[in-house]
Amino acid sequence: MRNFTTEDADTMEATNEDDIYRYMGHMQSKQITHKQMKQKLGEEYLNLTKKNPLKTKLNGKNMIKAINTYATSKLTFSFGIVKWTPTDLENLQTKTRTLLTRYRYHHPRAAKERITLPWQMGGRGLTDVTRLHGKQVGLLQTYFLNKQITSPLHAAVVQADDRYTPLDLFHANENELATDEEYTNKVKRQWSQKALHGRHPYDLSQQHVDIEASNKWLTSADLFAETEGFLTAIQDQVILTRNYKKYILKQPNIDELCRRCGKESETIQHITAACEQLAPTEYLKRHDGLA
Repeated sequence: MRNFTTEDADTMEATNEDDIYRYMGHMQSKQITHKQMKQKLGEEYLNLTKKNPLKTKLNGKNMIKAINTYATSKLTFSFGIVKWTPTDLENLQTKTRTLLTRYRYHHPRAAKERITLPWQMGGRGLTDVTRLHGKQVGLLQTYFLNKQITSPLHAAVVQADDRYTPLDLFHANENELATDEEYTNKVKRQWSQKALHGRHPYDLSQQHVDIEASNKWLTSADLFAETEGFLTAIQDQVILTRNYKKYILKQPNIDELCRRCGKESETIQHITAACEQLAPTEYLKRHDGLA
């Protein structure tokens, strides 16, 4: 192919057959280079997450909102165009949790399911990119399926797309996406079924517990991200109490008795509500402060 010279004497170099160029934000040659696009978009998403929201002084809730709106949008426009696999998206979720852990927003042993649940359900509110991908693909499929009724062009596209694009329009009617309620209930059920992490959602489910009031501190947006991460780690029972070290981490030669009273096993429940040494001091301050 020959170079092209414009009227201003500028030269546009011709591309070779295997050269990659950008078209509407996507790297292409003869077709979209999915592997390169996924790598580039993933790196940009993680860089935006790290360099901006996580390095700011935003409180916990606003920091998550910043990630959801600022960083996640870098991925959203590619859903339905770039061929993301569930493994690709789960790897991004894992790397996001790693970043949150590095900046002390998420405890490495805390429940990962909790990160993507809504604040009102005791979660952390982070967008699940796998779920977002499914919703975006579903919306695009619905658009093409509805348009094919009146548009021969769209009808032809639907018939031709037999696993050719990520939308797979020819089989679109066979794919049913769970509703938001079904999705959140599924994730909460996975969280609840864990032997250790599941104790907190079990406590929240009791009839005498006000779930909305119990999770109010997550929705009020006035705690540092690190403080919020530490409090959720306490609720998930993963703080290094003596009981945790002995029975969960299986560390040898650990005395499980409380280091303050020396009478009961040192668990989260004991420290927060049952230690006789803390009752006349810390528990009293907590009671008076709340009242």
